[in-house]
Amino acid sequence: RVRLAFLAVVIFVLAVVYRMIDVQYVNGDQWRQKAEEIGLDYKTIKATRGSIYASGNDLLATSLPFYQVAFDPSLVSDEVFDTKIDSLSHLLSSFYRDRPFSTYKKVISEARINGKRYMLINKRLIKFHEKQMMETWPIFELGQFRGGVIFNKREERHRPYKNLARRTVGYLREDIGAGIEYSFNNHLAGRDGEGLYQRMAGGNYKPVNASSDIKPVDGYDVHTTIDINLQDVAQNALLRHLEKHKAAYGSVVLMEVQTGEIKAISNLTKQKGGGYAETYNYAIQGLNDPGSTFKLASMIALLEQGKVNLEDSIDTGNGVMDFYNKKMRDESEWKGGYGKLTIQQVFEKSSNVGVSMLVDSIFGDNPQAFVDAIKGTGFGKLLDFQMMGEGIPYVKDTDDKTWSGLSLPWMSVGYETQVTPMQTLALFNAVANEGRMIQPIIVKSINQANEPVQTFKTKTLKRRIASDKTLKLL
Repeated sequence: RVRLAFLAVVIFVLAVVYRMIDVQYVNGDQWRQKAEEIGLDYKTIKATRGSIYASGNDLLATSLPFYQVAFDPSLVSDEVFDTKIDSLSHLLSSFYRDRPFSTYKKVISEARINGKRYMLINKRLIKFHEKQMMETWPIFELGQFRGGVIFNKREERHRPYKNLARRTVGYLREDIGAGIEYSFNNHLAGRDGEGLYQRMAGGNYKPVNASSDIKPVDGYDVHTTIDINLQDVAQNALLRHLEKHKAAYGSVVLMEVQTGEIKAISNLTKQKGGGYAETYNYAIQGLNDPGSTFKLASMIALLEQGKVNLEDSIDTGNGVMDFYNKKMRDESEWKGGYGKLTIQQVFEKSSNVGVSMLVDSIFGDNPQAFVDAIKGTGFGKLLDFQMMGEGIPYVKDTDDKTWSGLSLPWMSVGYETQVTPMQTLALFNAVANEGRMIQPIIVKSINQANEPVQTFKTKTLKRRIASDKTLKLL
């Protein structure tokens, strides 16, 4: 009995070895092909990306569904196939307009005879309403399991207003992007699902629709503060003046004083081939010398010292002033200069000479006091804006290795300083907002359907940038 049992085990082992050799080597190609045909794999089911809205619920960006039509002819009964393949072929031919109905019938019939379980009807993507129409066609009307039709969903981002606020709306390509699309991707993206797919001959996959599939969770919608009408006006006004002055680039931002809501924002850059396009967000990222807009900060510093009044006067001469080895010039220089001006007129006429002379006379012995006064307003600090990529401002201190005798007069009129237009805007807005510097905002809520799941309000960055007296004079 022991010998018989041992012999049986040996025979069983030899049989297993023989079968392994037969499967792997003798009939290996056949079985590998079979494995490909019935191969199952879990694949990602993309979530529908959330939409981006303007303040009046106008769509700035949304995902539109498109479909690629595939077919499993093996699922259709003989009776249905034989009686309706002609009608289906005619409809496919008239819809796609790429081949006669006889070709469609031949290709589908051959796929059925050869046992092909997945074939691409056409590479062209169809729209949602076209999908609905196809679902009423012969054979397709029976659905996926009895009619064999498979609609592979693809989504493409659509911007109804085309180039309006294009850079602000932004984009996302894999791990790089810009604007709201990139900054709020965690909210917009949703959560992808996972589904069981069967691999078909040719490397294509078709969904099995198993009970184990994990459904995707669609992304949230982002509601912005952008006003479409104001955006249109601002963007076109910017474009007209860029064209008029043949400027390299320009930026415009419109902010509501008390709420901090950005109602319009546009950035245009001259293209090599002519015309202007939004390729860079200067308003948020573009660090530049603020130039004469900085004179507001200089006037705050001067008035806060209590040593000048608006009625005081200063002689700007012929519009040229020597500071060490460099000349400060007014735009009025070509017509003989402004001569004697009141402090108010110095600011009104944006006199470089007037502002730099005043700042040098009051802060010349202690230039760091001027820098401290500027920074004391909150100007030159990050706004912590909602969109990624805010430029890091730079207001020079006297201990900076590049500080020189020219730094104070040239800083006073907006040079040797780097800020973004948005940061300059925050200072001007603070003066209009009774001295309260607030954080600009461009997204006011994150919604699921019509219900807000998160809301945003402006933050106070500086409760008071200057005294009531100074604000009134400004």
